[in-house]
Amino acid sequence: MEDLLPNASGRARMKELLSYLKDHGNDVKQMEALTEICEVLSMGQEDILIGFNVDSFLPVLVELLNAEHNPEIMLLSCRAITHMLEVLPKSAAKVVTSGAVPIFCQRLLNIEFIDVAEQSLLAIHKLSIEHPEPIMKANGLSAVLTFIDFFDINTQRTAVMTAANICRNMSGDSFVYVSDMLQNLTFLLSNSDQKIVESSCICFSRLVDSFAKSSVQLEQISSYGALLRLLSLLRPGDRESRGLTTGTYTLVVKTLAICCRGSSSIAISLLKENIVQTVFHIIRKEDEKLGGNALITAVAVHRPMEQLLHTLMLANEVLPPLRTDDRVTQFVRDISHGTDMTQDLYGVEGSLSQLNNFVELNPGVLVEYSELLYPILVDISVTIVNDAMRITCLSAVAKLLASLQRDELYKVVNGSQLLGYISGFIATGRPAIAGLALIVAEMLLEKLPEKLAPHFAREGVVHEVNRLCSKELAVPDTAMDALLDHARHFQATQLHTGSAAAACASSDMQLAKASQVAKRLDAGEIEVLKDLRDLFSCARETPSCYQILTSGLASSLLLWLQQRVPGRLVAFVKTFCMKNSEDEDAPLQLLVSKFNESLSLAESFPIIMSDATGDITAGIKLLAQPLKIRLVRDAGESGIADYGNNVVLIEPLATIKAVHDFLWPKVSQGSEEAEHSSPAMGAAGFDDRSEERRLLDHEDEIDEDEDEDEDEPPADITRPTPARPNQQGGEVAANGDKVQALSFFTNGRQTSEFVNVKLSWKLMRQLQDPLMLCTSSLPSWCSDLVRSCSLKMLVLTCTAFGISRALHSLQQRVQGSSSSDRPSELTRRVKVRISRIQREKIRVSRARVLPSAMRALELYASHRSILEVEYFGEAGTGLGPTLEFFTLVAQALQNSKLGLWRDSSSTREREGEEPLPSPDDVSKTPEAEEGVDEVSQAQQVHTYVVAPYGLFPAPLQPANESATLPCFLFLGRLMGKALLDQRNLDLPLSPAFFKKMVGQELTFQDLALIDPKLYQTLMKMKEAIKQRETNPSSEMTIDACRIEDLCLDMTCPGYPDVLLHPEGNNVSVTDANLHEYVEAVVQKVMGEGVEKQFEQFKKGFDEVFPMRHLRVFSPEELELHVRGDQERWDAETLRASIQPDHGYSEASLPVLWLINVMSTMDKSERRLLMRPTLPAGGLRRLTPRLTVVRKEAEAPLTADDYLPSVMTCANYLKLPEYSSEEVLRKQLFTAMREGQLCFLLS
Repeated sequence: MEDLLPNASGRARMKELLSYLKDHGNDVKQMEALTEICEVLSMGQEDILIGFNVDSFLPVLVELLNAEHNPEIMLLSCRAITHMLEVLPKSAAKVVTSGAVPIFCQRLLNIEFIDVAEQSLLAIHKLSIEHPEPIMKANGLSAVLTFIDFFDINTQRTAVMTAANICRNMSGDSFVYVSDMLQNLTFLLSNSDQKIVESSCICFSRLVDSFAKSSVQLEQISSYGALLRLLSLLRPGDRESRGLTTGTYTLVVKTLAICCRGSSSIAISLLKENIVQTVFHIIRKEDEKLGGNALITAVAVHRPMEQLLHTLMLANEVLPPLRTDDRVTQFVRDISHGTDMTQDLYGVEGSLSQLNNFVELNPGVLVEYSELLYPILVDISVTIVNDAMRITCLSAVAKLLASLQRDELYKVVNGSQLLGYISGFIATGRPAIAGLALIVAEMLLEKLPEKLAPHFAREGVVHEVNRLCSKELAVPDTAMDALLDHARHFQATQLHTGSAAAACASSDMQLAKASQVAKRLDAGEIEVLKDLRDLFSCARETPSCYQILTSGLASSLLLWLQQRVPGRLVAFVKTFCMKNSEDEDAPLQLLVSKFNESLSLAESFPIIMSDATGDITAGIKLLAQPLKIRLVRDAGESGIADYGNNVVLIEPLATIKAVHDFLWPKVSQGSEEAEHSSPAMGAAGFDDRSEERRLLDHEDEIDEDEDEDEDEPPADITRPTPARPNQQGGEVAANGDKVQALSFFTNGRQTSEFVNVKLSWKLMRQLQDPLMLCTSSLPSWCSDLVRSCSLKMLVLTCTAFGISRALHSLQQRVQGSSSSDRPSELTRRVKVRISRIQREKIRVSRARVLPSAMRALELYASHRSILEVEYFGEAGTGLGPTLEFFTLVAQALQNSKLGLWRDSSSTREREGEEPLPSPDDVSKTPEAEEGVDEVSQAQQVHTYVVAPYGLFPAPLQPANESATLPCFLFLGRLMGKALLDQRNLDLPLSPAFFKKMVGQELTFQDLALIDPKLYQTLMKMKEAIKQRETNPSSEMTIDACRIEDLCLDMTCPGYPDVLLHPEGNNVSVTDANLHEYVEAVVQKVMGEGVEKQFEQFKKGFDEVFPMRHLRVFSPEELELHVRGDQERWDAETLRASIQPDHGYSEASLPVLWLINVMSTMDKSERRLLMRPTLPAGGLRRLTPRLTVVRKEAEAPLTADDYLPSVMTCANYLKLPEYSSEEVLRKQLFTAMREGQLCFLLS
C-alpha cells in the first residue's frame, strides 16, 4: 500500500536512512545517513520532507548527540536537529521534550570540540525563541555565556542574543539560574562590539521586567554595577551610546525607571551618580543648543513617545513619594482607575523614609532637580495630550513640591507657569488629571497661603475650582463624585469667601485693564495700541492666560488686525517692533508667547482616530490584509463569463478603476475561454502596480548617438502608459484670514515662537493613523494650523505626495521609535506589502543631460514612482547617480546661452559661490582624461549666469518665447519631482521666486531682492516724482542730474529688445513720462514681463502635485527644502553624524583625522565633498547615515597609495588606513577634485 502513496520512493529512502542511524557500531553508515539527512533538511523540499517523520528520527538523533567516541557523528546529528528546527518549526516542542536541551548545554559547558559547541549554540538559539524556560532550567544561561570568549565575534553575538531570549518572562523561582551569570552579563555591557552591548542591554531589560516587584532581586541584578554601566550608556559623549539604536536606548531608560520604582536603594545610588543631569540630557539629547519653545517642540514632536514616557517615569521615580494621608490617599485611589497614579505618587512600601532621609541630607539634589527638570516637566504636562505622560509629569511635580522647603518652594513656583496650567487641568473636568491638579493646588496653598493667594486668583484657579464645585452629575460616577467632593472640600477650607485668594479674585485689576483694552480694540481705536503694549511690557506683570481668555483680548486683537483699515498694521509694527531699547523685542515676544500659552489651554481641536487602529502597527496590519472578492454572475446575465469559481485578492489600497481594469477582461471574455483560464491566476493576489504600472520597473534609455541638435529631444524613450496616482483629498493650505495678519512678524525674528507645541504634538498623533491618511479624513485643522517647518513637510508628504509615500513616511517613524529588540514578522511583512514605492529607471548620456532630462520628465513627471538615473558607460546606479543628475541639470539650467535668467555679467563665476566642475574642468587633469574623454569632447564650454542675489526670470523677449517657456515648464516639473523624491536641487533661486511659489504677491519692495541697484535707482526716481508733486515748479533731478540728461528710452534696463512702449526705442524718458517709465519697468521686471514664465512653471509643477500645497511654507522654509542645508561643520557635529563601521571605531586615528580635515573645510570644499548640499537639517539628517569603513590595501601597494572612494547608495566612505593626517588630506582632496562626474566600480 505504501507504494501507492505520493512520493513512495522518498518514504522508502527515509526508512532506509533511519535504519542506518539505528545501526550502532557502524559509524560509516551512520555518518552517511546523517550527511544525507542534513542535505535533505537544508534543502527543505516539500516532496522529500513528506517521508521525514520527526517522531521516528528525533530520538535517534538525540541519542547520537552522545556519541562521544566520534565527534563527527555528534556534529552531524546536532546539525540535523538544527536544520530540522529551521524547516519544521513546530518540531521545537518535541526537541525540548526529547531531552536534547541538557545535552546541548553540556556540550557548551564542557567544550571538547569547538565545532560541536558552536552547532549546539545554534540549536539552543533557535529553541530559545519559543521555549526559553526549559533552556533556563537546563542551566542554559550559564552554557551560552561561560565560555563566550572562545568563539568568534559572530558566534558571540548569537550567544548573547540567545541569553536575551532566555531571560524573557522568567518566573520568580528562576532567579537562581540567573544569579551566577550576572557578573558575566555586566562585563558584556562594556564589550567593544556594539551588537553585543545591545543584546546585553536587552538581557537586563528582560530580567528587570521579570523581577520588577522584588526589590531584593533588583538589587542583586545591579550588584555588579550593571545599572551604573547602563546609566553611562545614556550620557552624552559616551562612545557606545551614540551607536545604540533608538529602541535599545529606550529599553535602557525603561530598565532604570523600573529599578528605581522597585527599589529606593537603587534610586539613591543613581541620584549619587547624577541621574538628574542624565535625565535632563536624555530629554534634550541632540537639542542642547535649543531653548524655550523650540526645545519643547523638539522634545514633544520629534522624540519617540515610548522613550519620552519612560524618561518621565525615571524622572518621577527618583523623587521621594508623598506621605500617606487618609483623605488624599483614598481620593487618589478613587480617581486613578486604569492608571498608575497611586504607584506614581506613593511608590513602594518603605521607600519614603530612605529617599526622604537622603534628600534631607543632600538638599542640593532637589535644587538641581528644580532647576533642570521641573521646567521641562511643567511644559510637557501641558504640551502633550496623553494621560499617562500628564499623570507622570504631575506626579513628579507634586512629589517635588512636597519635598521642598517653603523658601525654595516659592522660588520654584513663582518663576513658572504652573498655576496657569493647573487652572487649565482643573477646567478639563477629567477625574485623573483634574484630581492631580487639585492635589498640587491644595498642597501649594497650604504651604504658602499668603504668597500664592494672588497668583491663584490671577491664574484662574479660584474661578475653575468654583466652576467645578457648581457642577452637577446627571449620572452617578465614582471618579467624578470623588473629584467634586474633593473640590468642594478645597473650596470650603481654603477658597471660601473670606479667604485671601477669593478676595484677590473679586478685585482683579489686571483683568479689568485687559477687558478695557479689548473693548477699545472692538471699537477700532488705534491709540489703544500703547495701552496694549504697556500690558505686555514687563514679563512679571503681563496678563495671565486666564485673564487673556476671560477678557476676550485675543479675539479682539485678531479682529482688529484682520480689518483692512489703512494705517493699522503700520501702527502695530511701530508700536511693537521698533527698536526703542535693548529690550525692544520684549513686548512682541511676550504678546506672542502669552497668546500661544492661552491657545494651549483653551484649544479643543479633536484627534480623530479610526476605530480599527489600536496603534500604528495595528492600522498598517489592517492595510496589509487583502480583501477577498468572489464575482457571482446574475442569473439572467448570459453575456459575461461565469467567474464565480475564483477568489481574487485585492489590495486595500487599490483604486476602483484598477480593480475594474483587472476584473473586467476576466468576465467579458468568451465563456469557453473563461472555462479554460487558470484558477490559480484568478486566485492570485492582485497588486494594482503589476497591472496598472507594469512599466515602472523597466529601464528607459537615451541613445548616446542621438542628433546633437539640442532642440530635438531624445527619441528612444518609450512612452509609458500614464500612471494614475492615488488621489489625496487633504490639502495643505495656510488659513490666510487668520495667519496672514501676523505673518510679517516672522521677518527677522524667531519663528519658533509662533509654533504651538501642543497642536504640533496633536498633529503628529493624528498623522499616525494609517486609515485616516488613506481615506483623506484628516480634520481640517491639521492643514489650517500647521506652523512648524518640519511638520509642514510631514503634512505635505502625508497629504499631497500620495498614499504610498504617506504610509512609507509613517512606517519609517514607527521603525525609528520602536523599542522592539528584533523586527517582528509584522514589520517585515508590512514593509514588503505596503511601504514599497515603485521606481522608474532611465539611462542618459552625460553629453546631453538637459535635453534628456526634459524628455524624461515629460513622460514621468506625473508618476508617483521614484525616478532613478544611470549613465551610459558607467557601472554606478541608485542614489548617487540620481542625485548628481539633479545637480547637473540644475547647473545646465544656469547656462547663460539659454537666456532664462537675469544676468549681471558675462563671466562664469557667481559671486560668493564657486560653480561645480564641468566635465571640461575634470578632463583637464591627466589622471581623469581616460575616463571622460568622450564626455569632454561632446561638451561645449559653457558660460554661466552671474546672479549674486539669486536667479530670477529675465523679462520675456517675444523672439525667444518659443524657446524660453518650455524651459520653465520643465523647471516646474523638475522642482516638483525633486520635492516629491526628496532630492536637493542646487539652483540658487531668488527669494522673490520662492515668494511666488508659495502664493505671495510681489511688491515694489521685493525688487530689492531681485536687483538692488535697479531698486535704488527706481527709488530715486520715485522720490523725484514725489518731490515734483509736492513742488510743481521744481526741476526733477536724480543725483543732481536732469532726467533728460540720463539719456533713457522706453526700453527695459539691460534688455533693449524688451519695449516699455510700442515705440520704446524712439521715446525718451522725460519728466512727463517718468512715472510711466517706473511703473512699466517694475511690471516688466517682476510683473507681466515674467508672468508667462511663472504660468508655465506652475503648469509643470502641477503635473507632479498641486503647487497650492506649498502655500503653508514661508519662502525661507521652501528654499531650505529645495536647495538643502549648507551648514558649517564643527568637530562635535561631525562626531555625532559619522558612523564608523567595518574596521573602524570612533577611536580610530583615520576617523579622527577625517573629522579634523572636514571641520576645516570652506564652503566650496564642502560642496565638492557632499556634491553639493545636504538635506534640510544638515549632516545629521543624511539618510542613510554617513558611514566610514576601512578600505583594504592589496600587496604590494599600501594604504597611502589608494584614494578614498564612496558607495553613494548607502553613503559609505571607503577610507584607507592612511599613515598620517597629511596623507589623508591630500588623497581626500585629490579624490574630491578629480573623482567627479563619473560612477565606476571602486
